[in-house]
Amino acid sequence: MQYQGLLTANRCASPSLLHQPGLLEKMGKLMDQAVRAGALSAADRQVRDWSGARVKLSGGQFTVTGATLVQRKEPAVSYGMFYVESLAEAIEWTKCFLQVIGEGECEIRPVGEPANFIAAAC
Repeated sequence: MQYQGLLTANRCASPSLLHQPGLLEKMGKLMDQAVRAGALSAADRQVRDWSGARVKLSGGQFTVTGATLVQRKEPAVSYGMFYVESLAEAIEWTKCFLQVIGEGECEIRPVGEPANFIAAAC
């Protein structure tokens, strides 16, 4: 099963976090371990100053709105794509990542397999 973990951490927004002694090495080792175990297929962070958009269709009319994360005052967000046997395994990997970061909250969502997406498509 594939799961997406969305990590929100106010500490990640701070440039000083990257200068925390040993953090990048610890995270690199953990990510290498997760990849070698076949549990982590992708991971990255949202750029703090990206300009995104929200597109809505309602009543036949499109509405497009956009705001940067900084304007919306949202915490930094990163994600990991886990390919594991169960939600419990995704939770265990997430705990490992949170221990390295030190603070934060992660929401884990199941991600459907391609065959399921095709069957559910409109």
